Amino acid sequence: MSVVFLVQSEEQLRSGVAWCSAFAEAMDSSIVPVVLGEDRQVLEKHATSVLDDRFRSTNTEQVDVRTVAPTAAEILEVCHDLECRLLVILSTYTEERGKWQNELFETSTFRTVWLCPACDRPPQQRDLVGGFHDLDTLTRRVLSLIHI
Repeated sequence: MSVVFLVQSEEQLRSGVAWCSAFAEAMDSSIVPVVLGEDRQVLEKHATSVLDDRFRSTNTEQVDVRTVAPTAAEILEVCHDLECRLLVILSTYTEERGKWQNELFETSTFRTVWLCPACDRPPQQRDLVGGFHDLDTLTRRVLSLIHI
């Protein structure tokens, strides 16, 4: 079971690391970063080097950064293959990216959080991070939209 962390830019990588670490620790899951875009080798290598050190406490093995086209169908397929327990989407402000993020958020069969990259660091208490598990689907989706 894994926390799937979607990454499109170095900025998202920086802002999402703390959140994904908190989610993974609370859920006792490994973190799998998924770089969006098939021509993103530099970002993939950078993510591997940055995240390997950062996720050492939650991942028992070296971080396995995946690369996939930025479409809802392909992302959901990767999530299925990775036995996704939580899908983490970081909001972007371009209209094109916003559309597929919204489609992914609405159609995902996995627990999904959609975070604003400008939000503060996650809560430091484990029970505050894991508390959303008992909420119904609609409530969880609404809370995710308003940045948990």
